[in-house]
Amino acid sequence: MTQTATSTDSNANARALYIAFDMGKEAWQFASGDGGKARREGKIVRTDVEQGKRDLLVEVDKAKQHFGLPTDAKVHAMYEAGRDGFWFARWLSDSGIKCLVVDPCCILVDRRAKHRKNDAIDARALLDLLVRHVTGDREVNIVPVPPPEAEDARELGRLLHRLGRVRRSLACRVQSVLWTRGIDVHYHTGLQNELGDMRSGDGRALDRMVRLEVEMLCGQIEVIDRDLAKLERERVTQVEKPATPAQQQAHQLEQLVGIGPIGAWTLAHELFGWREFRNPKALGAYLGLAPTPFCSGQMNRDQGISKVGPSKLRSLMVQLAWAWLRYQPESDIAKWYTERFGATAKRSKRIGIIAVARKLVIALWRYATHGVVPAGAELKAAEHKIQIPTQRGFNARRLASVTTTVAKAA
Repeated sequence: MTQTATSTDSNANARALYIAFDMGKEAWQFASGDGGKARREGKIVRTDVEQGKRDLLVEVDKAKQHFGLPTDAKVHAMYEAGRDGFWFARWLSDSGIKCLVVDPCCILVDRRAKHRKNDAIDARALLDLLVRHVTGDREVNIVPVPPPEAEDARELGRLLHRLGRVRRSLACRVQSVLWTRGIDVHYHTGLQNELGDMRSGDGRALDRMVRLEVEMLCGQIEVIDRDLAKLERERVTQVEKPATPAQQQAHQLEQLVGIGPIGAWTLAHELFGWREFRNPKALGAYLGLAPTPFCSGQMNRDQGISKVGPSKLRSLMVQLAWAWLRYQPESDIAKWYTERFGATAKRSKRIGIIAVARKLVIALWRYATHGVVPAGAELKAAEHKIQIPTQRGFNARRLASVTTTVAKAA
């Protein structure tokens, strides 16, 4: 453990210790202060996580002594959201230290010129940000720390997404390898059995190494398909037989006509399950569906939506909005869209679907959290059965628009 300390006049009347961390792979750079000009900096070498945790608590006690704070003074901590995840914040909270996880984009940087950057400078910037936030600056974008069970539960959908991307990459590679030999064939089940009969553009059989590569790629895709099928069955089971509050919300959302198991599960675990929103405006802003007007002097124009939230959820809501118009034509949201954009051009309709997505996510939020059924919406019949998707496209449209084939409630 190495450290450097710089201090000016300490404020004996300070009631809290502020400490910010720049989480590195080999060391944790920290900067601490009492809310005034006094500052103390140091570095905890991360040779072992347990030893690093012990050294950190020792540094907190030393910082309190350095600034003349009582041993029971409050401690506020902050670090950037990144690859370290949320375990550090949970451990600090268990140790009696209130920890905040901040979005890295909140750190102010001078964009007009070159600027220095290292771990110590980042720690100082985080310390200033922490002090401003605790003392009343609410413009800081704090990342909510999910409960451990919620963080683990949402990995199912993310694993499906990652495996789907890997599968698409392998399928594209199969097509590319065959295309270089003059063969236009997409991947499909049983492709390995057809390689012996394939002929290249010049009439020759496939070379040995080309055939070996295609066989290996097809084998990898088959393994991924089995894993995807297993995970999809698990997701459908969670929706059909809920065992947790988030799964219960997914089951409730899936009862709406036009909402399938994929969209219901994703919304429940990624959006509604553990996140708290003060009002509908906060929900729309989180998804990036908030307007960004540009008004200055005589200039007044709309720049579209902000797109600052998670792009996957925003894409999901846009696709669910199209599905909602198709399967819920008698709902108030669908009628509003038809009246407002039904007679307009295609471009206006694509713009209007963003408004539908915003209205729909707010309506689904109220339905999942308060049980308020969207106005005019229909529910599925009680005996409907969820169908497990069989295709392996896993693209954005399929993620949102896969719905169950059921008879609508009478």
